[in-house]
Amino acid sequence: MVIDSATKVPEVTLGFWVIKVLATTLGETGGDSVTMTWLHADVNPHNGGYLIGTGIFIVVFVAAVIAQILVKKFNPWIYWLAIVASTTVGTAMADFFDRSLGIGYTGLSITHKMRSTPGLSNLSIRESYESLVAVC
Repeated sequence: MVIDSATKVPEVTLGFWVIKVLATTLGETGGDSVTMTWLHADVNPHNGGYLIGTGIFIVVFVAAVIAQILVKKFNPWIYWLAIVASTTVGTAMADFFDRSLGIGYTGLSITHKMRSTPGLSNLSIRESYESLVAVC
């Protein structure tokens, strides 16, 4: 991937999209693995597993975004960590809203749209996080 020295994001090529699909798959699988397998939230959605998983992944995501902000040039490991972290927190958060709170994905989308900033109102939560990472 060719990187412009003025940006901290990779050039969008076929390789980018292959890695993006793999990172998204890894993030969603990781989010489900922690909340469902380790915390057993799939057995009892009200046991706090989805909320605990969301908290864990928010910490990882915030740390990855801070690292992305602090680096002076493109670092693929930090960039893709932030992308994977955004998918894990997005998966855990969406499952928490859908399964634990019972408002469903539609309710989550409506809540997100009402609270989102201008310019991001048409994006999903995961896309909003990824937009934030890309800007940083």
